[in-house]
Amino acid sequence: MAELSSRAAYSSGQRLRDALLYFPLVLGVLILLGVFVVVLFGPYLAPYNPYVVDRVVVPHYDFETEEYIRVPLTPREEFPLGSDEKGMDILSLLLYGARNTMIAGVLVAAAPGEAAPPAPARDRPAVGGCATAYVCRSFACSAPVTAPDALRALLASGA
Repeated sequence: MAELSSRAAYSSGQRLRDALLYFPLVLGVLILLGVFVVVLFGPYLAPYNPYVVDRVVVPHYDFETEEYIRVPLTPREEFPLGSDEKGMDILSLLLYGARNTMIAGVLVAAAPGEAAPPAPARDRPAVGGCATAYVCRSFACSAPVTAPDALRALLASGA
């Protein structure tokens, strides 16, 4: 009886402590929290709104730094990660894009119903609840095959 109670005590407190000390789990949770923060606050952290095209970088000579400025820009104080070919800040694009990517991922994951099978398998049902293979060549498919040896022979024949 004492052994049973010690297992119960281990299962409640010790498992939580072991999980919190498990480095891959902690690292994964921290990465997910970081992504979540970027998704939530990315547009507020972005230096510029990439959807507003009011910052056009025209190639010119900067007399203060004595260099020729042209896009794409290298990383600098104004553009921490540089710019693309249109002169848009890459950091802003990443921060805004993270939100759009996460929204698209949630919508795809939350889509109702089952995914449709690929087009070649759509009208070819399983036979007797077993894994069923159809060998298709030149837009014509063989009869259903459920035995591995029959499938090997069908594939080897090339017919």
